[in-house]
Amino acid sequence: RQVAAGDIRGPKRTVRQAIVIGCDHYQRSEIRSLQFAVDDARDVGRAFESLGYQVTLLLNPMLNTAREALDNAARSASSSLGSLTLYFAGHGISDESGHRYLALSDLDPEDFRSNALDYDEVQSVLQRSSALQKLFIMDASFGQLGPAVPSPSQTLSEAPPRKRMDRASADPRRNKLG
Repeated sequence: RQVAAGDIRGPKRTVRQAIVIGCDHYQRSEIRSLQFAVDDARDVGRAFESLGYQVTLLLNPMLNTAREALDNAARSASSSLGSLTLYFAGHGISDESGHRYLALSDLDPEDFRSNALDYDEVQSVLQRSSALQKLFIMDASFGQLGPAVPSPSQTLSEAPPRKRMDRASADPRRNKLG
């Protein structure tokens, strides 16, 4: 687009942002630590950076830190040409109705509805953003999702361990269809 004399707006630019959260250590001892969530988040963050994304990497964050990063990203994604991506690796927890929450390092499993990151809150933040593309990638085990939910600490501590993500799968340059 040509810019007329005196037009200080300039051309719109594409802004690609990624909020990458990895949480594998929890302050409460009844919540089992995970082995690879932080490493996976680092790998995913590097992959997004290699694609030109502005990455905010949060490792074992507390709830308020994650909320602040999400809100800042939604506000700063002012270009309708840009994209906003959220990646989360860590524990998830569901209530008796199946409503989902993301467990951050300061989770209290006895009161998770008020101190975990609500899935609907994440969706709302993405919807508020004016970015053209919005993506939420979640790598979380929610344990039992049936109508009767075990105690929150049981849901979090009995999730089976998973294998380490292959580094090649986190590198988009190695996954081209050809």
